[in-house]
Amino acid sequence: MQPVDRVRRSGVPPERSGEFNRFADAWMLEELRQVVRRELRTHRGQQSLARMAGVGRSVVRKLVEMRSVPVTANLDRLREWAADRPLAEAPLEAVCLALLVEELPANARYRARLELAEALTRLHREAGSEVPGWLVRELEDRRRHP
Repeated sequence: MQPVDRVRRSGVPPERSGEFNRFADAWMLEELRQVVRRELRTHRGQQSLARMAGVGRSVVRKLVEMRSVPVTANLDRLREWAADRPLAEAPLEAVCLALLVEELPANARYRARLELAEALTRLHREAGSEVPGWLVRELEDRRRHP
């Protein structure tokens, strides 16, 4: 995973640059979360993964649960660790879910994201349309790592 720094694009009006940076940061964090979630499926748990990444277990848990953004030093360690792993591209829709819940209190984000994903799944089924793959994975990850 390439380190992602705040992106500045020409053509983004200055009054919108804060929103653009927030989106870029959310996308980077969501991609990191996706890598961590995928690796948790294959490892013996958060402690093992945290040890490999050089961070505390609580850093991994809080990142997965969306409770907090790791401090810069831990974020750098996680990015460095993730750079040796296959990229886990975060779908735009997952980034949008992260943005929708980011202003909620930390202890409510995980449940809110699960409930949004369940509601979207229900709406797809009621409409008779296929549930998108990103949404299926979102629910599986939420239910696997509460």
